[in-house]
Amino acid sequence: MHMAMLSLWGETDPDISFSFRSLWQMDARTQADVEKTRTEIDERNIRAGVVTPAEARRRTAHDPSGQYAGISVPQG
Repeated sequence: MHMAMLSLWGETDPDISFSFRSLWQMDARTQADVEKTRTEIDERNIRAGVVTPAEARRRTAHDPSGQYAGISVPQG
């Protein structure tokens, strides 16, 4: 859209924007299954030494679709 504005008017208007509405979302059961699978993968990876518990926690905290999005993650 910004390319079209530049082409037509030679500048962009930051007040003009758009966002896409999601057409599909997982139902509660599917989301719970995904969470369970991710948890099991994290558990195996921690036991195998692939990731640390802190790394798994950080991933979990930064997953916007997850149940624990935004949990506190200690620095360090």
